[in-house]
Amino acid sequence: MLLADHAAEHPEADALIAETAEVLLDHGASVNHVDHAGRSALTYALEWGWEQTAKALEECGGISLGGFRDEPEITRSSYRTYAQIEQFLTDMHAMYPALTERSVLGTSVLGRNISAIRISSDVGVPADKPQVRYISTMHGDETVGNEMCLFLIEHLLSNYGSDPRITSMVDGLDIWIVPLMNPDGYVALTRSNANGVDLNRNFPDPYTSPNNSTAGRQPETAVIMNWSWAHNFVLSANIHTGALVVNYPFDNNPSGSSIYTPTPDDDVMVALSLSYSEQNLPMYNNPSFPQGITNGADWYSISGGMQDWNYHYNNCMEVTLELSNVKNPPASTIPGFWNDNRESMLAYLEGALMGVRGIITDAVSDAPLAAAVDVLGRDFTVKAGTDVGNYHRILLPGSYDLQFSSPGYDTLTVPGVAVSTGDATRVDVALGAPPELLTPNGGEMLSQGVASEILWTGPSHAAYELEWTQDADALQATNHGFEDGVIPPVYSFAGNAGWITTTATANSGSHSARAGVITHNQSSTLIRTIEGPADISFAYRVSSEANYDFFRFSVGGTTLLSRSGNVAWTSFSTSVGPGTHELRWSYTKDFSVSVGSDTAWIDDVVIVSGSTDWEPLGQTAVGAQSFSWSPSGTSENAKIRFRALYPNDGYGGWVESADAFSIVPAPDCPGDINGDFVVDLNDFVILAGNFGTTAGATLSQGDLNGDGAVDLNDFVILAGNFGTVCVSD
Repeated sequence: MLLADHAAEHPEADALIAETAEVLLDHGASVNHVDHAGRSALTYALEWGWEQTAKALEECGGISLGGFRDEPEITRSSYRTYAQIEQFLTDMHAMYPALTERSVLGTSVLGRNISAIRISSDVGVPADKPQVRYISTMHGDETVGNEMCLFLIEHLLSNYGSDPRITSMVDGLDIWIVPLMNPDGYVALTRSNANGVDLNRNFPDPYTSPNNSTAGRQPETAVIMNWSWAHNFVLSANIHTGALVVNYPFDNNPSGSSIYTPTPDDDVMVALSLSYSEQNLPMYNNPSFPQGITNGADWYSISGGMQDWNYHYNNCMEVTLELSNVKNPPASTIPGFWNDNRESMLAYLEGALMGVRGIITDAVSDAPLAAAVDVLGRDFTVKAGTDVGNYHRILLPGSYDLQFSSPGYDTLTVPGVAVSTGDATRVDVALGAPPELLTPNGGEMLSQGVASEILWTGPSHAAYELEWTQDADALQATNHGFEDGVIPPVYSFAGNAGWITTTATANSGSHSARAGVITHNQSSTLIRTIEGPADISFAYRVSSEANYDFFRFSVGGTTLLSRSGNVAWTSFSTSVGPGTHELRWSYTKDFSVSVGSDTAWIDDVVIVSGSTDWEPLGQTAVGAQSFSWSPSGTSENAKIRFRALYPNDGYGGWVESADAFSIVPAPDCPGDINGDFVVDLNDFVILAGNFGTTAGATLSQGDLNGDGAVDLNDFVILAGNFGTVCVSD
């Protein structure tokens, strides 16, 4: 509804506009722009307040109305229509061009826009800000969320510059809002899209649909996926109705069971969920969900959900907001919902500002660098974008070891980063090329007790830490590709049929192993027992009845992988700790129906077990590129490793000898002081330089008889062997 500029004809227009604004607000409208110079105001009101608003305007001096838009195809007249939502976004951008960017992300099945508005104080300019978002109404018959998004848009924009909290949020965050993900379903008032597909079952899922691609996805799903890949969202929420709770990931697990399934960031997800529910008293006090939150899979398990896709594949933390037990409540309740959710929506977005943040650059060019940021012990990676190189990792207060990596650069670990309440801890890093080991790098023969030089190249601003091992071959690897056409005897079978080899399909080579031929209510299991610690990897393929006949992989009775349907060759890897572990690959059928090849295959099963013991050699000064070392033992499989120690208390990745080298007993070579197995003038110079030392002298100083002194007795030994060339046995 537009308060037209006819008011400019009235000298009392300013007062009338102010008075009218009060009346409008009393009747549920929202005055989001007042232009006193043009004597106009742009307002929005739900249609249920239209008559009251019109009457109020007439009483305020006959100020005219204009621009109320109706959409005949919508009978649900109390909520804003698709066209009105589109116009609202356009109007908001027109009124706040410096704070907004209005875009169409793509279109629905029936060609309707999936629109977004971006809110930021420096919109259009790359900035060091966490990107956050709300997405609503992926189910078209769940209508509260789009109204909440529209209210939030207006609240942020109309209060910027006057409300310190709102101003801080718009200055510190890059906020995106998609009010209507499923416009076709919204117009038709259906849960699904125009193709009859539930969009919250249509995203890639690591257990049922692991191919992280838009191929075969619905248009609306593909739009959100492509948009997500083009940005670096840190925090997200998708808005629904049908319950009153914040649902946090995971929604699914390998077995598809309704059990508590936490992410590696369960503490963070719970805290973010509470930041929302605590501000929404009906939600927080909901007797069905303690504190108004729940783990998704603990409530009920689903596959193909958007929040799990964001965490698994898109490096983004997302929750599902269920705002009303009634899916499509009367529009007269919308102001009450806004009162319940306003503070929650703000507090949730502010969660992106806690944890650790920084900028990652190239150490030489100082250019922003695309890199991965990991918290050691948590299997979740966030990315730094190339525009600014900024990253944002949401964490609760505590101490964390951070790891920064990028292809072609030395991986940097910064231990003990302290995170406090309030604003995120800043850790800016510069990554450089990894150091390179020159020698010994494989194939050399060193002598026990004889000084040898370890040489490398690396950053001059780093010190270096060195270690060595005598048992570089302690790791044992087995690789079963089944190319000889038999299942190796280290495997055993269980179930109704043993596994067999086949040439019908293979991940590599010409052979693979496949489950035995079984029928309904039967299973075929391949078993192997290993000793840890060990790294396990294999490739698998499945052709079965989706969601009913499953290939599963388990370790010690815990299912780590569960797949059904048509799954192309896919790699899987995991690790186990010390001890004995039973590995099981199983194909299990339900009571009816066979689809596809009705089996599962595995190939390239690699088990790497054991561990290598490394002994410290020492630490160099800053800028050193060499280290003198006298091996203390013999070995046929020795290796050196070293890493850079950087000024910010961080350290780089280990650089290891490419191949093993040997250390042999030193030959008996009396008179050889410098360890080159030749008794010559060089040895004489060392002895002469230390001649007269009476206590504490070493061989390297010229003490050839081991009495701690460098004297005439040592000179006699050197002279008697002068010219000798010693040869190792």
